[in-house]
Amino acid sequence: MEKFGRVYKFPFRKKLSFYWDYFYKKVFSLWYEVEYPKFRMFLYEIMYSLIKVFNYSFLLPSPFNDNVVKTKFGTFRVRPRTVDMICVSPAYERKDIDFLLNLINKLLKQNKKVLFIDVGAGIGTYTITVGNKYQIDVFSIEPNKSNFQILSENIILNSLTKVKLFNFALFSSHKSFEIYYERNDIQTTSKLKESETGFITKTLDDLCEELKYTMF
Repeated sequence: MEKFGRVYKFPFRKKLSFYWDYFYKKVFSLWYEVEYPKFRMFLYEIMYSLIKVFNYSFLLPSPFNDNVVKTKFGTFRVRPRTVDMICVSPAYERKDIDFLLNLINKLLKQNKKVLFIDVGAGIGTYTITVGNKYQIDVFSIEPNKSNFQILSENIILNSLTKVKLFNFALFSSHKSFEIYYERNDIQTTSKLKESETGFITKTLDDLCEELKYTMF
């Protein structure tokens, strides 16, 4: 795999382990972890994965008109015929989500105070998952107004009271940007371009100062 001009190679055993886990989550676990729409989610996952084999960069929109998905992680409002449905699937970035949940659990067992900051939250895949699992503070940051609207609805659908929502972009400094999205995907893919007429970014220090938030 080539990324950012570098070629990454993985041992055969790691590749085998990754693909088996990927296959297991997409095929077997899905039947137990999706409440609704079970069959259409399963079918979409298979279609999406097959397309990825031949064109990894292509993002297949859902062919279905479902606007609500219920899984073991929560209830999600989604836009029909977009990639929203795949992004709230229990199989989506599952290794990362499992790692995150295990890390938070480990910190809580050590009596640590935990703040989860979801930067580029989309419609709330990580925010809803963490918010439903643990009673911790969550900052959910999403600059896109369409995503933010659905993110807000998903917070209400799941009755999450410890999540704070922010409709701006987080950056390492104060700059003015325009955001450009892929045609089929306004949730997971974006590009930034500096522009005098764009929105002004904020820093994490700005946010914590505004909220008077401290971890100590």
